[in-house]
Order: sequence, then structure tokens, then C-alpha cells
Amino acid sequence: MAEHLGDKSHAPTPHRRQQAREQGQFARSQELAATVLLLGGLLTLWMLGQPVVSLVTGAFSKQLGGEPWLVADLPFVLRAWNQTIAAVAVALLPLLGLVLLIGVASHVLQVGFQFSPTKLLPDWSRLDPISGLRRMGSMSNLQRIPLGLLKLAMVGAVAYYSLHSRRNEIMGCGQLPIESLVALVANVLFWTALEVGFALLALAGLDYALARWRHERDLRMTTQELREEMKNLQGDPALAARRKAMQRSWGQNPGAASVAESDAVITDGERAAVAVRYDPATMTAPIVVAKGAGRFATIIRELATENGVPLVERAPLAQRLNKDVAINGAVPQALYADVAKLLAEVFQAAGKTVADG
Repeated sequence: MAEHLGDKSHAPTPHRRQQAREQGQFARSQELAATVLLLGGLLTLWMLGQPVVSLVTGAFSKQLGGEPWLVADLPFVLRAWNQTIAAVAVALLPLLGLVLLIGVASHVLQVGFQFSPTKLLPDWSRLDPISGLRRMGSMSNLQRIPLGLLKLAMVGAVAYYSLHSRRNEIMGCGQLPIESLVALVANVLFWTALEVGFALLALAGLDYALARWRHERDLRMTTQELREEMKNLQGDPALAARRKAMQRSWGQNPGAASVAESDAVITDGERAAVAVRYDPATMTAPIVVAKGAGRFATIIRELATENGVPLVERAPLAQRLNKDVAINGAVPQALYADVAKLLAEVFQAAGKTVADG
């Protein structure tokens, strides 16, 4: 754990998250998008399928059935063909348009709307066969193999159960007239695909959760990266003015000036932050020198970043300290072991001992 604290132990800053979005780096799942598209397409067929079939059948029957053509020269055939294609297009365009909107929505709901021009530029490295082989054998692709096997097994099991439950209908379909046979086959295929789709939706949710976890892990920052980012952002007048205004608005809080002297700031993502300090020579237990939620938590994180104080994300611990311990209050005995372990890891990552605290 100490190695992680010494490497990427800090939660990503809003600036880093924004940079990742601008570069087209999102937490997204192709499995979820594909599953939503499958279910949306099936439901679209269920709502619009019958009218579309009727329109297409009527168009073809009109053009290809009835009385034989007396004139069949090229202009006549082309005109008839164009009329048929136009009728089919009018029937299919609403269905295909709705499916397209579902496909777009499945991605927008995951990552929001973000225009990334860099993604439109050609990436010639994709043509490198050696790089392609490396990507195929990358750890991220290898980690998807168990999920793919689970997906295959689930699809097979759900399809078998769905077909087995209707085995009597399927076995007796040979006695049905052609119209009833086609209706039965369409019904069986539709409901089997729908049940498979809902089963895949559960796996897609798991895949999306894993994608978010990997994305957050990749965005985490080292102490050096935090310092470099703050150094680069110091010249931004808007950011500096905003930071000073927020700090002035919190100036009456007695813990604000103590963040720079704290040993670590424990965070609950972006919702709560608690700064703790421990001096074994003068303290019997670590104390909370600053705490806050919402915009106050943002101020604490920014002050900690400016002064090189480690940010460590421990959601349950940060919530309990923020709720139960007053500013300048000692960490209670129930939380002492967790805070002491965290501080020991921070000190070890910084090359200090607890005695040096």
C-alpha cells in the first residue's frame, strides 16, 4: 500500500479530469452500449415492426404483383424501381432513425456530450502491426477474456432455457400453415433475443463499473504530478482569483490556516475532506486540524495541493471524521487504528518515520 501512496496516491483534480475529457478519455463500456442498442432495437421492432412489414409488403406487392406490365422498357423499369425504393425508405427510415438515436444515447448517457477534435485526426500508429499485436496481448484485453466467457455461457444458458420452455410449440410447428409458422418463429426469436438482452444488460453493468474503476485508477496522481499541475496553473488569473475568493470566504474557519501544517488530508472523493496532524512528541493521538464538505472540502484539497500535503481517499473514514470529530479534536479511539495506519503509510511514502512526523 505504501508503494501506491508513493506513486499514485492522490485523487485526480478537476483540472486533470477536464484534460482527460478533452483528450477523449472516458469511463465507458462498449458492452453496455451494444446491449442498450440490442434492447432498444428489439423494442423498436416490437412497436413499429408490424406497420413496417405491412408497408414494405404492400409496396412490393403493388410493384411486383397484379397484372403484368404491358411495357417493360428501361425507363419504365427504373421508374417502378425508384417508386418501390422510395416506399420502402419511407417505411424504414423512422425505425432506423430511432435505432440510431438509441445508439447515440447509449454513449452520451455514459460520458455526456464532448466534442474531441483530436479523435478525428488519423492515428498512423494504429497501422503498425507490432503495436497491434501488443494491444491484442495487453493486460486490459486479457482481463476481458473471463467476462467474454461468462457472457458466452450466460447467452447459451438463457437461450437454452427460453427455447426449452417453448419446446412443445416448436415441436408442433411442422403442422402449422406457412403464415402461422412464420409468426411463431418470429415470436420465439423475438422473446428469446429479449431475454438474452436483459441477461447481457446485467453483465454490461458490471463491465461499466469495471471501466469506471479502471478510469479512476488511471487518473490518480502522484505528489510530483500534483505539484507540477499547481505550478502550471499558478499563472492562470481566473483560477488564482477564484481560489483567493474561496479562501477569503472561509477565512473565519479556525482550521483553514492549519491545512498547510497537516500531515495528510483524508477525502471522500470530492464531497468531504479532513486534514489531520500528528506529532508524537506533543500529542497522544492525531488531531483534526481542518474539515469541511462541499466547497469547503474543495478549499482544503486546494490548500493541501499547494503545500504538498498528501491527499488520501478513504471515503468511510473521511465521512466519520467529518461527522464525529470537531476541529482541533483528537481522533477517537474507535478510529485511531485506521488513522494511525494511514499516517504510517504516508510517512513511509515520504521517507519519514512516525517519530519524525
